[in-house]
Amino acid sequence: MGDYKIVELTCGLGNQMFQYAFAKALQKHLQVPVLLDKTWYDTQDNSTQFSLDIFNVDLEYATNTQIEKAKARVSKLPGLLRKMFGLKKHNIAYSQSFDFHDEYLLPNDFTYFSGFFQNAKYLKGLEQELKSIFYYDSNNFSNFGKQRLELILQAKNSIFIHIRRGDYCKIGWELGMDYYKRAIQYIMDRVEEPKFFIFGATDMSFTEQFQKNLGLNENNSANLSEKTITQDNQHEDMFLMCYCKHAILANSSYSFWSAYLNNDANNIVIAPTPWLLDNDNIICDDWIKISSK
Repeated sequence: MGDYKIVELTCGLGNQMFQYAFAKALQKHLQVPVLLDKTWYDTQDNSTQFSLDIFNVDLEYATNTQIEKAKARVSKLPGLLRKMFGLKKHNIAYSQSFDFHDEYLLPNDFTYFSGFFQNAKYLKGLEQELKSIFYYDSNNFSNFGKQRLELILQAKNSIFIHIRRGDYCKIGWELGMDYYKRAIQYIMDRVEEPKFFIFGATDMSFTEQFQKNLGLNENNSANLSEKTITQDNQHEDMFLMCYCKHAILANSSYSFWSAYLNNDANNIVIAPTPWLLDNDNIICDDWIKISSK
């Protein structure tokens, strides 16, 4: 293989999907082979595992030799001389979570890309291809997953409410109750007979109080959260949420993909603004933004 680009895969499933989507954007715009580096998972404990292989991804994985070559130092010349001759010290491109670098999608000398690439602009023109690749057959759901899917399909107008807690609570990134109240009211004003399905809350006592605080009851809502998340079922909630007609998102990549992969052209997707770190670049143009403050 001659010239090629490598994209590093890291963290959980939602992040892996963004990194893969960025790799597909590179392939589309640059017309060069793009490989995936999943060696990050060789050094992590089992709490974060490689999960992208639940899909029929069509990019190959890089060998250690290819990775080492892609990361190789371009020049050992001092900085001033490199600047004079237009040389870079490294051919590694690093990107913050929500940045968009249009220069990455133009001919460039970078050979290794590391980052999260959580910007909706990278997905332009890839929507149908990504929906095809990130497809998960409901026949592969667990029995509990199939039972939950049946409840969603029985509802006249299903809406998922996604909650992200866990590590977010420790660093102050969790969304406040006011955001969810405003989002629910927006839905109630526009949707007949809404049925709200809550995902992402494994703490049952918290969920009961959450529903009560939002004015929800057993007639118009249900907690469909997976009670125990494992490597085998961690993706089910994402795809169950895809079956809901409308969406109230948490500020997480997992939540993003549940809405993005929905095929209902008339659905309402509500996203918090700002999403994270005073940034909204991840939010798609046709989604409704509601203040998270």
